[in-house]
Amino acid sequence: MITENQITIKRFTISVPIYLIDVIVSFGETDAEVKEYLTSIGLTKKEVKPSMLKDKSDGIALMYSNNNLLLRLKKLPETYYYLGVLHHEIFHVVTLIMNKLSMKFELYKSDEAYAYLLEYITVEIYKEINFLKL
Repeated sequence: MITENQITIKRFTISVPIYLIDVIVSFGETDAEVKEYLTSIGLTKKEVKPSMLKDKSDGIALMYSNNNLLLRLKKLPETYYYLGVLHHEIFHVVTLIMNKLSMKFELYKSDEAYAYLLEYITVEIYKEINFLKL
């Protein structure tokens, strides 16, 4: 559990410039907060609806028509469980991006591109939440 300097950042955006895609990261926000933000950046109500978390869902990753992605966790990643959920959703973000680029996962062919993108997004999130308290 993260005990020092608890994570307080709820929303931020990670740019993935090589693919001209942004990832909106949301931790612990209510459905209303997420809905308000997504509509404020021009998404339709129809696009926003799947962004709401179901009762049994702790996280979600979605791609929108404007090529932005949402990585959303029900709670802040302050426990081992929610760190696991974070990594689970980062993996989904990576597969959504690679699918958009028509890059299928093939061992020893495209796996390195997937791994680099997974690393990049993870590091950017960790820097944003000051995971190592640096």
